[in-house]
Amino acid sequence: MKQRTVIIGGGAAGAWMLLRLLQRGCDGIDIIEPREGLGRGLAYSASFDKHLLNVATPKMDMLAEDSDPLFAPWLAQRADFDYAPRRLYGDFLLEAVAKAVAGTDVRHFRTKATSIRRDGDGLAITIADGTTLHAAEAVLALGNLSPKRLAPEISDPRLVENPWSLTPDMAQGRDRVVIAGTGLTALDAVVLIADANPHAHFTLAAAHPLLPPCDRTVTPWPEAAQVVGRSPAAIWGTAKHAIRCQDWYEIVDGLRSHVEAIWASWTQEQRRSFVKHGARLWLHHRHRSPPPTWRRIEELMQTGRLSLRAGRIRGLTAHAERIDVDFATGALPADLVVNTTGPSLSLRSHALLSAALDAGLIAECPLGLGIAIDDDGSCRTRDGQPSRLFALGTLTRGQFFETVAVPHISKRAGDIARVIVG
Repeated sequence: MKQRTVIIGGGAAGAWMLLRLLQRGCDGIDIIEPREGLGRGLAYSASFDKHLLNVATPKMDMLAEDSDPLFAPWLAQRADFDYAPRRLYGDFLLEAVAKAVAGTDVRHFRTKATSIRRDGDGLAITIADGTTLHAAEAVLALGNLSPKRLAPEISDPRLVENPWSLTPDMAQGRDRVVIAGTGLTALDAVVLIADANPHAHFTLAAAHPLLPPCDRTVTPWPEAAQVVGRSPAAIWGTAKHAIRCQDWYEIVDGLRSHVEAIWASWTQEQRRSFVKHGARLWLHHRHRSPPPTWRRIEELMQTGRLSLRAGRIRGLTAHAERIDVDFATGALPADLVVNTTGPSLSLRSHALLSAALDAGLIAECPLGLGIAIDDDGSCRTRDGQPSRLFALGTLTRGQFFETVAVPHISKRAGDIARVIVG
């Protein structure tokens, strides 16, 4: 029996992997995704229209190939947005995938993969009903892992551990809101809650409470290519000097298109140093807020309804009338607590990845940034060998660093497809 190619995960990464394989004539693809539609995943399932893409519409099509469906012209036929609601990108991917799979040998299994193991020269993937799918190659396109829980011992509707599950109903009558985290997901939570509850007041807490800056379009720094191959310290020095006489947005946007090459040129120790000392600041400036979101946050701050608090949450205590949020400096009472601390990078936190670790099919990245992979996207086995299992998206940060933006996901999916199909 002819072995097939299996994609595990059907969000944006899985959808782009499917499109890339079909573009290269791959015959016989199985995709494992519990949702009915392919392409939405968590990020683009948002039904709240004030949850926006954090880049301007044309940037969603950067690095596109000639045969790619393009979001900007698709959107222009339907609406006029500089920063579109995320659900519209989900609609676009749903439509693109539906058109691409028509008349092809693609099977969608609406379930989860529970285990993966070697099967001769290929792989065997077991799904939730016990069925085993046999694959010549498989691609892990799992998206973001769930965040580490703030309080695993507490089950309470006032504690939202998964920010993607937050709904307007949860905000009703809950005026004192504490949000763990100050990144883009935190801002999305604030906008949704503020829209549902005009009396809500927000405290956003983090060890280093920096709100994402507002996005805007600039001309990228033209000299950025010249820093490729330099050490992290040398690049930092060059960038600091440039910022003295140029807009920092220009410097960051210039560097963004060279991040993968810069990362590839560094030694493991240089990468480790950057992760420890520079990554947080880079990611803060790299991932920016859409202007409509930022204006809403600014308004809440100016009216005294939103404040920042420096400090990690040490624990939570649930009472009948409140949840106490414990900081080193004391407790803060809350009616609603939302965890937006960001996705976990612990492979053991995900059942399938944990099983793959136990089977020796994958290994942890030495930097703790997900899965250890090679330049072609193949996962390294426990003994350091490449395999027919590939990974795409967030969990490949240790190899490429720039892995979450749609243009990079679609490009990397194309690279994997070329290895699989030839």
